[in-house]
Amino acid sequence: MMNKQQSKYVFSETDIKKFVDESVVSVPFEDFVTLIIDTNAQLLKTSSLRSKSVLISKYTKDDILIYSYKLELPQSKDVSFDNILEPFSKNKPEKKEIRTKKISLSVNNVLIVLSLILAITSLAMSVNSKTKEVTNKKLENKVTTLEKSLNNQKVVLDNQNTLLENKGKIDVYVRYFLPYLFSENKISLDDFVSDEISKDIKHQQGSLISVMQEEIKLDKKGFKAIYVISVKEENINKTKRVELDIEKNKSKKFEFEIKEIPKIQEIK
Repeated sequence: MMNKQQSKYVFSETDIKKFVDESVVSVPFEDFVTLIIDTNAQLLKTSSLRSKSVLISKYTKDDILIYSYKLELPQSKDVSFDNILEPFSKNKPEKKEIRTKKISLSVNNVLIVLSLILAITSLAMSVNSKTKEVTNKKLENKVTTLEKSLNNQKVVLDNQNTLLENKGKIDVYVRYFLPYLFSENKISLDDFVSDEISKDIKHQQGSLISVMQEEIKLDKKGFKAIYVISVKEENINKTKRVELDIEKNKSKKFEFEIKEIPKIQEIK
């Protein structure tokens, strides 16, 4: 069932007069589909059927990107725009939940257990003084092992919480960045990348067609985001894998920055 709620649609990177004149509209989804169908019909009637394109982006009321897609027009009158534009019917950015195992044993509980172990061991040592030195050594080893285990579990949990807190934000950030990277307009990328690579990063050839998240993870350098994209280059659709190294930077416009030149590899 189509959603009657009005949403904000932005048209960019196009010379189609309809979208140049009305680059931003707020309409229900079904009216948005009708607008595209009517525009396609008008283009089919013109004498020149040269292929054109428009980058369509849907935003929430807080201007958070929900979905972005570069549409080629005109299409055949038999094409089902309902199917092509179906992803725009969503009103929230997709978020994949990360299920983390809760550590039921808190730091305080571990310390209490360690205290009990120390007390019991000390009592046993007083009963048999001959084995005191050996028992002390074993106790030290047990305490050291428990401390290392506790520290490791704490690091893992902290990393999981950090990834859970930022994964959705990074996904929106990357989906907003990629249309700028694959843009013939050569729009500045300074808002997205670190100062160290701003002079070296280059726009990529082709028009972005679709974006799919493969993986977002946390490593020693920060966040690593891997996406599979579809790009149209010289009327040929190509599939590529894009790998991005991202860090948080609150001084940047989007509070994230890309630290290294993106690694882009064609998938054949």
